[in-house]
Amino acid sequence: RQQWKEEGKVELFHRIAINTGQMVVGNMGSRNRMDYTIMGNSVNLAARLEGANKMYGTELMMSEMTFAQCKDTVEGRELDQIRVVGINQPIKIYEIVSKRGELRPNQEKGFATFEQGIELYRQQEWEKAQEWFTNTLEYLPADGPANIFIQRCQQYQMHPPPADWDGVFTASSK
Repeated sequence: RQQWKEEGKVELFHRIAINTGQMVVGNMGSRNRMDYTIMGNSVNLAARLEGANKMYGTELMMSEMTFAQCKDTVEGRELDQIRVVGINQPIKIYEIVSKRGELRPNQEKGFATFEQGIELYRQQEWEKAQEWFTNTLEYLPADGPANIFIQRCQQYQMHPPPADWDGVFTASSK
């Protein structure tokens, strides 16, 4: 992307979500009409997570199932626990940012600060969590996830969640 920008070309942006699980892949249909496709709940979850990237301002997201299998080779940060449309079971989601060991110093500091914010957020310490998310922006200006959580903290300070709140964000759109 940087090279294209330097060459005056149009920058391309994309969002990718990866999930690991059982699915059916191959030619499906009848003799008269056949398509190569992929089906299953694992595919549906990946599709929902791809859309969640837009909400968090991220480009590459993984489910906890995928992250568990590649955490030794990639640098990622836990973003949230989320329920997506059509799937009631909450899952942890991770942003993948680089190969293992290739984080820049500002990313290391920003992600550590964000992690502290997440802990306080889940403890419903809205004001303290908001401070940590705001501090994240010192290291990662315009960080989408930090900005999302700042907004949530502000909302919850004005309108606290119900007493049985489980810390899981429920997405309302695909």
